[in-house]
Amino acid sequence: MGIHNGKREKPIIAYASNLPQGMIKEIECCYDNGWYLAVTYEDSREAKAYQPGRSVGVDLGEIHTMGAFCENGQALLITGRKVRSLHRLRNKKLAEIQRCPSKCQKGSRQWKKYERAKRYVLSKSERQLWDALHKTTKQFVDWCLAQSGSDVYIGKVEGVQRNTRKKKRANRKQAQKISNWSFGKVKQYLAYKLAQHGIA
Repeated sequence: MGIHNGKREKPIIAYASNLPQGMIKEIECCYDNGWYLAVTYEDSREAKAYQPGRSVGVDLGEIHTMGAFCENGQALLITGRKVRSLHRLRNKKLAEIQRCPSKCQKGSRQWKKYERAKRYVLSKSERQLWDALHKTTKQFVDWCLAQSGSDVYIGKVEGVQRNTRKKKRANRKQAQKISNWSFGKVKQYLAYKLAQHGIA
């Protein structure tokens, strides 16, 4: 631990009620409206070997999180209503909170109260979004397995407004929707979940 006011601080001792099964690689003590342990570990499960099967094409969207089509003719559409509502609620709450500190002196008791409320909203919404996106990607992976999919092709969505005329660019409301679009996390979650089942 560090030194505070010339004295070395006492170490933080954390007791974990349960730890994941597997080889623990790293344990990190983190703070997010409370202390918690972030554990990195190997679950000892080997990824399944790749086996040629059917191809699946995927389009990521802001209204519908995922639209997929398998070459056997089956299709899947996963709505992003839950994720969108979480983003809207978070933005609304943050806007309400951020208007309040302007009336307070920075560092005052009331200002600190608003800052705690802001951190709470961000922390809670982040956990809710994490849960919603994991459930969405799991639903797609389960569907892929049911269709005997082996190769997944995801359309590129990076830079959706790049090289777009100024007049045709999204207005403020649309720009906020695009900034809330979590396609990067969706692709990240899909990558490792598909790899576990030997899907390229």
